Amino acid sequence: MTKLLLGFYAEAPYGKKADTDEGRRQRDQVHAATERLNHQLNEAGAGRTLFVLGDYLQRAIAAEGRDRLREVLQPQNPLVELAQHTFNHVTIAPVPRRPDNQLVSPDVLRDEVTRTSTLIQTELGYDVVGLGAPLGYPGGIPESIAAD
Repeated sequence: MTKLLLGFYAEAPYGKKADTDEGRRQRDQVHAATERLNHQLNEAGAGRTLFVLGDYLQRAIAAEGRDRLREVLQPQNPLVELAQHTFNHVTIAPVPRRPDNQLVSPDVLRDEVTRTSTLIQTELGYDVVGLGAPLGYPGGIPESIAAD
């Protein structure tokens, strides 16, 4: 039997854009798509991981309320794992296709991870274990960074 691991990012919109009319429209579209996806995967009995960006979550809760985000992200659903995606979508390791991005220090990364995990736990009642690194690292995160 083949097993498939499904992961999706709950990250947009974030930053100042989230507070604009365009950002609100984007958030509505993302939430509607996430709800449709969750419905289909629930029907199929398929598990998935939702990687949540802290800034997105904080702004979405401020705009729509905690209960609405619980409906969208389904933290109580045994088929859903919530993992985090840092708070500000920071660059944590060199990305060859994005040489313009500045790396954050291990201390900043630690603060980003702690802040986001605390937010998810406080607002959604979910204890986060995993991290989806912003920008993706197909070769893996260098051990020197992961060890910190």
